[in-house]
Amino acid sequence: MRSWSCGSLPRLLPAHTLDGGVHIEFLQVVPVFESERRFTIEHGADALLKRWEEAGVPFWDPRRSAEPAA
Repeated sequence: MRSWSCGSLPRLLPAHTLDGGVHIEFLQVVPVFESERRFTIEHGADALLKRWEEAGVPFWDPRRSAEPAA
C-alpha cells in the first residue's frame, strides 16, 4: 500500500501561524493500493474520490479492499 496526499479535499484543520512566524499546515494522507494509484493517474483524483464515495469505501482504513480492484 502507498499513500496519497489529498490536496483537493476540504481542509479538516486550518493552517496556523505560531509565535515567531512559524507556519503550520495539516495535510491528509490516504493509503492507496497500486490499482487505485493507476486509476488516479488515468482518471484523476476527483474520479477516485467519487468512486470511493459511491461504493461507500472507508478510504482511511488500511485494512480495506482495493476499489477499483486490481
